[in-house]
Amino acid sequence: MCDKKIFLRKAEEEDSHFLFELRNDELVRKSSFKISPILWETHRNWLVRVINSENEHLYVLTDGIECYGQVRLSVSGEEADISYSIKNEARGRGLGKRMLKLAESVLQSERDIMFVGKVKKDNIASQKVFERLGYLREEKKEYYLYTKMIKGCLSIEKK
Repeated sequence: MCDKKIFLRKAEEEDSHFLFELRNDELVRKSSFKISPILWETHRNWLVRVINSENEHLYVLTDGIECYGQVRLSVSGEEADISYSIKNEARGRGLGKRMLKLAESVLQSERDIMFVGKVKKDNIASQKVFERLGYLREEKKEYYLYTKMIKGCLSIEKK
C-alpha cells in the first residue's frame, strides 16, 4: 500500500457507507470523544450537513480505488480542529501521518491557521502521528492538545 499513490479527495454522499462503517469501528469509537455507536439516520444527516457546510471540510484518503480513512477539518475563525480515522485493515502503515500531511498541504491561501487536534491519553498511535509532524503538545486533564501553525492556508474550494 505504501508504494501506491494516495491522495485526499472531498467526501461525497456516495462515501456514506464507508464513513458510517469507519465511524462505528470499535477502535475508532474507543479513540473518539463520542464513544457510542452512531445510528444510520444520524450519520446521513450529519454527512449531508458537513458536505454542505462552509466551515466543515471532510476528505477521504484513497488511492482512487480503495478508501483508507477520513480527515475532517472544522474551521472556526483562525483555527481548524482536526478529526481523523483510518480503517482497521490499513492501520499501522503510516497512513495517519501521510493523511494529516496531505490535509496540511491541501489548504492554500494568504492567511495562517492553527491546526488543533485533541487526542485521548491512551491513544498512543495518534500521539505519535501529531508529534512526528511537529505539532506542539499541551497536557490537559483528560487528553493532549496538539497545535501547529500552518502558514498561508485556508482557501478550501467547495464543489
